[in-house]
Amino acid sequence: MGRIANYTKTISQYFTASLIPMMLNLAINPLVAIYMEPEDFAITGYFLSFSSLVSPIIAFYLIHYYNKCYFELDENGREHMRALIFKMLIFFSAIVTIICTVAIYLYIKSHPEIHFESYPYLYMVMLVIPLTGIYNLQLAQYKMERKSKQYMNLSVTKGIIGTIFTLLFVVIIPWRAFGKLLGPMLIEIAFFTYILYLNKDIWKVKNTLSEIKPVLLFCWPLVVGASLGYFSNGYDKAILATLGNDTEFGYYCVGGSIAGYLSLFTASLSATFQPDIYEAIIKNNKSKLIKVAFLRWGLTLLIVIMFIVFCPLIIKILTAGRYMQATGYARLLACVCLVNCIYYIINDYTIARGLPKFYLYTTVIGTGLIIICMPIFVNWLGYYGGALANIASFITLALINIILLIIYNLVKKIQS
Repeated sequence: MGRIANYTKTISQYFTASLIPMMLNLAINPLVAIYMEPEDFAITGYFLSFSSLVSPIIAFYLIHYYNKCYFELDENGREHMRALIFKMLIFFSAIVTIICTVAIYLYIKSHPEIHFESYPYLYMVMLVIPLTGIYNLQLAQYKMERKSKQYMNLSVTKGIIGTIFTLLFVVIIPWRAFGKLLGPMLIEIAFFTYILYLNKDIWKVKNTLSEIKPVLLFCWPLVVGASLGYFSNGYDKAILATLGNDTEFGYYCVGGSIAGYLSLFTASLSATFQPDIYEAIIKNNKSKLIKVAFLRWGLTLLIVIMFIVFCPLIIKILTAGRYMQATGYARLLACVCLVNCIYYIINDYTIARGLPKFYLYTTVIGTGLIIICMPIFVNWLGYYGGALANIASFITLALINIILLIIYNLVKKIQS
């Protein structure tokens, strides 16, 4: 009973660490909705959509590699590995960020039908991504060491400060889209500096260039696969932006942002159980793996159903009644959480099994289908087509991954 109580306490602290910042954002959302116009949501939604494309490239799945190796190394090995990942998240990510920013800028300029100005919005969004690397590594360290209290304190503190910055730059100083992106940028700069100070002794650990190679070899299929994931979680906005109706696009982005809170909630739920899933797979504990996976998906299903039922009321409250036209979009995009939960459970399994290329194969095949089908959905059903295509994309990815796993297991049986 004592072990169950301690486990429950730890899980609740991890979950609370994500719940409190999200609840704070929900609390101020009506004020943000009052001071921002649909066009502002269109601007922020469009540029933030690129994050799903470039974040995996910039962070290079380095933290996933650390998570995988954690249970395979002794204490000294873990510290040595953390020092290597820490340094790569700073220097490697900085170089890649510059390259990605230039590439996106050239893409926008090559599409005259997209009339959003790159300056300053693109650069504000891009600067945030590499700054989050060592912060996320610190959270991963706390989680793997079961230091749930420290994890919660760091996450909640950041959430509180972020809420204050949003109120300051959107409500008190009505800078609208600019203010909405300025707050996150400033808070990431502050926490990047703090984590650097907290880990100042990490520079005493000596790493060599030869240690980077196995990290890159493991991570590159995950990076390519995750970047291709943009086409199931962001490509819709790139296509919808070309339709030219910024107001309706703004409503779509509002619906996406409201459903995004649900995504954060379910992602936090998934992240809470992720160490247990990794440990169960590494230790081949099938019973625990099945229980945790079903618990993770079952809770996600319950949350999604509740959201869909109460969606009109939620939108009315969170947007001060200004954006009720976003209800349909929010309901459809909420269903994405349900299907991508299944996909990410399967993905965690393949990664922990040491099969990162499965993720790559899945996303390459899936991306090809999405690139073909997304414009068809949009031309057929407009903005609702974009939402439906998002749901279909994760169903497709999950099915492809399952088929690959079945083929892999059959081949292993035949060879043995």
